[in-house]
Amino acid sequence: MNVRKTSTRVSGALFLVISALLLASMACYSGQIPGLFELTPFHTQTAIPTTDAARFTPGDYGFTSRESTGALFSLTFLPEPLERSLTNSKSFCEPNVAARVLYAGVAGDGGTYYLVECSGAAGWVSDQRLAGPLKFNKGDLALTIVQEGADKINLLDVTTFEPPAFSFMVCQPGSIVAITDIEAADVNDTGVKEIFYQVECPQSNPGWLTNLDLMGPLEINVGDFALAINANGEDDSTEYRLASEPVLVTDDNAVVSDSCIVGSVVEAQEIQLVEGTIYYKVSCDDIDGWTTHEHFVGPLQFDVGNNVVIYMQPVSVFADQLTTEMAEEGTTTPAEDGEETEEELATDEAAEAGTTDERKIVQYTLPLYLTENPGVIIFDGEDANVVGQCTSGNVAHIDEYVGLETVYYRVSCDECVESETTEAGETICTAYETRNGWTKQENFQGPIAFVPGQQARYRDTGDVDENGNPVALLPNEPVYVVGSNTQFSGRCPLEDGVEILSVRLEKDRTRDSFTFYFEVQCQGDAASYEEVTEGGTTRYEATFNTGGADTITGWVNERALEPFE
Repeated sequence: MNVRKTSTRVSGALFLVISALLLASMACYSGQIPGLFELTPFHTQTAIPTTDAARFTPGDYGFTSRESTGALFSLTFLPEPLERSLTNSKSFCEPNVAARVLYAGVAGDGGTYYLVECSGAAGWVSDQRLAGPLKFNKGDLALTIVQEGADKINLLDVTTFEPPAFSFMVCQPGSIVAITDIEAADVNDTGVKEIFYQVECPQSNPGWLTNLDLMGPLEINVGDFALAINANGEDDSTEYRLASEPVLVTDDNAVVSDSCIVGSVVEAQEIQLVEGTIYYKVSCDDIDGWTTHEHFVGPLQFDVGNNVVIYMQPVSVFADQLTTEMAEEGTTTPAEDGEETEEELATDEAAEAGTTDERKIVQYTLPLYLTENPGVIIFDGEDANVVGQCTSGNVAHIDEYVGLETVYYRVSCDECVESETTEAGETICTAYETRNGWTKQENFQGPIAFVPGQQARYRDTGDVDENGNPVALLPNEPVYVVGSNTQFSGRCPLEDGVEILSVRLEKDRTRDSFTFYFEVQCQGDAASYEEVTEGGTTRYEATFNTGGADTITGWVNERALEPFE
């Protein structure tokens, strides 16, 4: 067997390529513009003038609503209209996501254009293509408010974005609602798309609201935990002060305790909107009181000792923008004499992903970079702080947390330092080293109850073998619901438990949530299937090899497992 060895290393491959694209887009454009992945701000010369008439200002967010030109939202090289052929498309964003505005100006054709970054891409977009401003993302929490001049909050119809003709769906002011979906529509035929948020108010059917009906987003919900921090501009005092009522804290209304300090964990008890400001009533050790979002970060999703799964959102890129190093790490393997080049390999891999004007699109997933201290990632120079990288989908262990502008965790995870690639193209890691460093909370999903190497027990489902002994049937693929069409790799004695081999994270199709599956192994009875046709209907009938001497490997939904005693 022909095997090639490669070494995995800390790299800013995608970071450097996208940063270069961003810098190219901003060459000759002005402002203290923050770059992608928290680049240090810098100055450039002005080529198009800014405008006060723009709908967006730098720092605002727009919405990349789906367009007829393609499945993806294209960004142009220069501030100019997007050609229908997409030949002037330099990069693209996913549809229906937030786009951060970096610069706004008027081009030579008199049109307003925005330099934006979204989905790991950067480029220009014309004013009429960008919907918004966008105040909330999918999954955010908000408080419902009554518009000026109105006496109630009417939910709009789910299909027309207009008030229902024969029923009035009303939402109570001050309700905490989750944003379950976002759509953009030009309902007034003005050429500009408005933003609509789907919510489900208490005691009401789902409906749509606008920016004028919502306040927020809320940082945490009632029952959530957060970390107490000093607000911007405050000194580094460790004293943490709450107000006795929903107003700004003063010396006269302050509630303090020696055991409630900056860095303490607080729990939200109540949320109120008072004179345009959202106040949170929180408990902190032996006291409770009111504060605003500037004085905490959250929600705190994980505790020290939790195990989590690394999840890095894949980004879409043109195959011809992949660097050699990106191809090696993210989508392809290095070429040898007589083999395809990296570009050819990337193009082959992208064939099923779609094309844009004959330019192939591939999905690239960044590794999780760990830093020496909590904060911005710096790859090069005297201040370089990257201490390792771990792959999306692997398990990490929470060692410590801290609250800064967001929640950071110090974690331990395994980095692959040597791998083997077979002729079949399968990459197998042959050597790991444990890394320990800091990263943001947003890079994790979980917590998970089990990790590879542990023993677990399959919950009793009532399945038995021919002798009446309880067994667990193991599906050969991850399935959310085990049904009549599920095929099994075999069955395991229930009392013996199973060994966890690996974990798989899958994003739910209909919800903004994830499901965890565990690959497990046991000594049991292997299954074989025979095709049976009766009455014109074909089914597959399972036969189990009795004796319990087979090594069975299958997949289990997390909810089907419990700790092994």
